[in-house]
Amino acid sequence: MSRHVTDLLSRCSQSLFALRTLLRHGLPAEALQVVFQVIVINKLSYASPAWRGFASADDQNRLEAFLRRSTKFGYRGNSTSTTFASLCDETDERLFNRVTCNTSHLLHPLLPPRRNRHYSFRQRTHDF
Repeated sequence: MSRHVTDLLSRCSQSLFALRTLLRHGLPAEALQVVFQVIVINKLSYASPAWRGFASADDQNRLEAFLRRSTKFGYRGNSTSTTFASLCDETDERLFNRVTCNTSHLLHPLLPPRRNRHYSFRQRTHDF
Protein backbone atom coordinates (compact mmCIF):
# COMPACT_ATOMS: atom_id res chain seq x y z
CA MET A 1 0.00 0.00 0.00
CA SER A 2 2.95 2.32 0.42
CA ARG A 3 3.27 2.82 -3.33
CA HIS A 4 -0.46 3.50 -3.62
CA VAL A 5 -0.30 6.11 -0.83
CA THR A 6 2.73 7.73 -2.48
CA ASP A 7 0.90 7.97 -5.81
CA LEU A 8 -2.22 9.26 -4.11
CA LEU A 9 -0.33 11.95 -2.22
CA SER A 10 1.48 12.94 -5.41
CA ARG A 11 -1.81 13.44 -7.27
CA CYS A 12 -3.27 15.38 -4.34
CA SER A 13 -0.17 17.61 -4.15
CA GLN A 14 -0.61 18.42 -7.83
CA SER A 15 -4.18 19.42 -7.03
CA LEU A 16 -2.89 21.69 -4.25
CA PHE A 17 -0.72 23.46 -6.80
CA ALA A 18 -3.82 24.03 -8.95
CA LEU A 19 -5.72 25.31 -5.91
CA ARG A 20 -2.88 27.71 -5.08
CA THR A 21 -3.11 29.03 -8.65
CA LEU A 22 -6.86 29.54 -8.26
CA LEU A 23 -6.26 31.36 -4.98
CA ARG A 24 -3.75 33.71 -6.59
CA HIS A 25 -6.26 34.48 -9.35
CA GLY A 26 -8.78 35.65 -6.76
CA LEU A 27 -10.96 32.65 -5.88
CA PRO A 28 -12.67 33.33 -2.50
CA ALA A 29 -11.62 31.18 0.48
CA GLU A 30 -15.07 29.57 0.84
CA ALA A 31 -15.10 28.50 -2.80
CA LEU A 32 -11.53 27.25 -2.47
CA GLN A 33 -12.56 25.01 0.43
CA VAL A 34 -15.46 23.62 -1.61
CA VAL A 35 -13.15 22.87 -4.54
CA PHE A 36 -10.67 21.23 -2.13
CA GLN A 37 -13.45 19.05 -0.72
CA VAL A 38 -14.65 18.02 -4.17
CA ILE A 39 -11.24 17.31 -5.68
CA VAL A 40 -8.76 16.36 -2.98
CA ILE A 41 -10.90 14.86 -0.21
CA ASN A 42 -12.80 12.75 -2.70
CA LYS A 43 -9.50 11.48 -4.13
CA LEU A 44 -8.30 10.55 -0.66
CA SER A 45 -11.50 8.83 0.39
CA TYR A 46 -12.22 7.03 -2.90
CA ALA A 47 -12.21 3.27 -2.23
CA SER A 48 -10.71 3.88 1.21
CA PRO A 49 -12.75 1.03 2.76
CA ALA A 50 -10.82 -1.34 0.48
CA TRP A 51 -7.25 -0.15 1.10
CA ARG A 52 -7.17 1.72 4.42
CA GLY A 53 -6.81 -1.41 6.53
CA PHE A 54 -3.70 -2.44 4.59
CA ALA A 55 -1.92 0.91 4.94
CA SER A 56 0.93 0.97 7.45
CA ALA A 57 1.09 3.41 10.35
CA ASP A 58 3.75 5.36 8.47
CA ASP A 59 1.46 5.70 5.43
CA GLN A 60 -1.43 6.84 7.61
CA ASN A 61 0.85 9.40 9.27
CA ARG A 62 1.80 10.72 5.82
CA LEU A 63 -1.89 11.11 4.96
CA GLU A 64 -2.54 12.88 8.28
CA ALA A 65 0.40 15.23 7.64
CA PHE A 66 -0.98 16.08 4.20
CA LEU A 67 -4.36 17.00 5.71
CA ARG A 68 -2.70 19.11 8.44
CA ARG A 69 -0.67 20.94 5.79
CA SER A 70 -3.84 21.55 3.76
CA THR A 71 -5.56 23.00 6.82
CA LYS A 72 -2.55 25.22 7.57
CA PHE A 73 -2.61 26.64 4.04
CA GLY A 74 -6.35 27.37 4.34
CA TYR A 75 -7.63 24.79 1.87
CA ARG A 76 -9.69 23.07 4.56
CA GLY A 77 -12.03 24.74 6.99
CA ASN A 78 -11.58 24.18 10.71
CA SER A 79 -15.06 22.67 11.02
CA THR A 80 -14.24 19.68 8.82
CA SER A 81 -13.00 16.32 10.07
CA THR A 82 -9.48 16.71 11.33
CA THR A 83 -8.06 13.24 10.79
CA PHE A 84 -7.85 10.84 7.90
CA ALA A 85 -9.28 8.07 10.07
CA SER A 86 -12.40 10.09 10.89
CA LEU A 87 -12.73 11.02 7.22
CA CYS A 88 -12.64 7.33 6.25
CA ASP A 89 -15.03 6.40 9.06
CA GLU A 90 -17.54 8.94 7.73
CA THR A 91 -17.13 7.51 4.23
CA ASP A 92 -17.67 3.97 5.51
CA GLU A 93 -20.78 5.04 7.43
CA ARG A 94 -22.25 6.81 4.38
CA LEU A 95 -21.65 3.73 2.22
CA PHE A 96 -23.23 1.40 4.78
CA ASN A 97 -26.27 3.66 5.14
CA ARG A 98 -26.72 3.81 1.38
CA VAL A 99 -26.51 0.04 1.09
CA THR A 100 -28.97 -0.64 3.93
CA CYS A 101 -31.51 2.00 2.88
CA ASN A 102 -31.57 1.25 -0.86
CA THR A 103 -32.89 -2.24 -1.64
CA SER A 104 -31.82 -1.92 -5.27
CA HIS A 105 -28.20 -1.12 -4.35
CA LEU A 106 -25.69 -3.54 -5.86
CA LEU A 107 -24.35 -4.55 -2.42
CA HIS A 108 -27.73 -4.89 -0.69
CA PRO A 109 -28.20 -8.60 -1.51
CA LEU A 110 -24.91 -9.34 0.23
CA LEU A 111 -26.28 -8.21 3.60
CA PRO A 112 -27.48 -10.90 6.02
CA PRO A 113 -31.23 -11.11 6.58
CA ARG A 114 -32.78 -8.68 9.05
CA ARG A 115 -33.33 -9.97 12.55
CA ASN A 116 -36.57 -9.50 14.41
CA ARG A 117 -35.67 -8.89 18.02
CA HIS A 118 -38.27 -9.47 20.69
CA TYR A 119 -36.30 -7.64 23.33
CA SER A 120 -35.07 -4.08 23.59
CA PHE A 121 -31.90 -3.72 25.61
CA ARG A 122 -30.48 -0.78 23.69
CA GLN A 123 -30.96 0.98 20.40
CA ARG A 124 -28.89 -0.32 17.50
CA THR A 125 -28.07 1.60 14.37
CA HIS A 126 -29.18 -1.28 12.12
CA ASP A 127 -31.07 -4.59 12.23
CA PHE A 128 -28.48 -6.75 10.49
